[in-house]
Amino acid sequence: MNQFEGPVTGNIGEAKSLAQLFVSNNRFSGELPEEISNVSSLVEMELMYNQFSGGIPVRIGELKSLNSLHLESNLFSGGIPQSIGSCVSLNDINLVGNSLSGDIPASLGSLRGLNSLNVYDNKLFGVIPASLSSLKLSLIDLSNNMLVGQVPESLSAEAYDGSFAGNPGLCANNGKSLRQCSPVSHRSSGLGVAKYCFIAGAFMLVFSVACFVLVKPGRKIATNLTNPGFLWDMKQFHVISFDEGEILGSLISHNLIGKGGSGNVYKVELGCGKKLAVKHMWRSGLNSGDPRSYSSSATILPKKKSRWPEYDVEVGT
Repeated sequence: MNQFEGPVTGNIGEAKSLAQLFVSNNRFSGELPEEISNVSSLVEMELMYNQFSGGIPVRIGELKSLNSLHLESNLFSGGIPQSIGSCVSLNDINLVGNSLSGDIPASLGSLRGLNSLNVYDNKLFGVIPASLSSLKLSLIDLSNNMLVGQVPESLSAEAYDGSFAGNPGLCANNGKSLRQCSPVSHRSSGLGVAKYCFIAGAFMLVFSVACFVLVKPGRKIATNLTNPGFLWDMKQFHVISFDEGEILGSLISHNLIGKGGSGNVYKVELGCGKKLAVKHMWRSGLNSGDPRSYSSSATILPKKKSRWPEYDVEVGT
């Protein structure tokens, strides 16, 4: 959130211990240098809301520790590199609002830890790779592209409804927001894909003209939506990139940073560099004023169906 401008230069590849690169909301421009793939320690990269252009480095797959990749709202073009499937630690990919084209790499299906995939509002075309069906995604958004064909069965569930809107060439057997797929013989499948491509191209042309004509009225509508008369129900979700073992191993006295009426609070530093504050709830009936009545190895939740009131109050708050 400054006004830094200019390129990211190739000598960033010499920053061998760099774990986080946060330069969002500036005026950086130019291509992202291939040398950034030499920073093998990089865990998080947030370059959103700048003016970066050119392609995503083809050697990005060399970043084996990369957990979070945010390149949204830039001017990146070209395809998504196949090598991105070699970033084995990737949990969160956000490429929204660029000019990326080409197919969605099938190699993304090999990222077993991938939790969030958002490529909304680009120029991606082709079919959705069947390999994505093997992922356990909490968020997927492929909308406003030029994709064609059938949405894989496991991705057409109600939980992902709306994730494929704005792709006229897509169909699904279960989705509510997409048209139903019609049975197509093998002989006519090639013609069907050609038809979808034609429809997608025509849609993009009409959409571009409409945006040009309606840009000013659109701004007025956006202003009206911020009027206090509109009520919005917003829920924020966080991508989880750790497991219980990593948390429980840190609940030791050395990490204690606070005590409350219902439990202790510990500082937990994850392997990826993120820090958390973890509340360890006491069992109902323990004397919170007596530190001897509690140890970090005590069961966090009792093995019974009903929880105790203090827990519900904490979660509700």
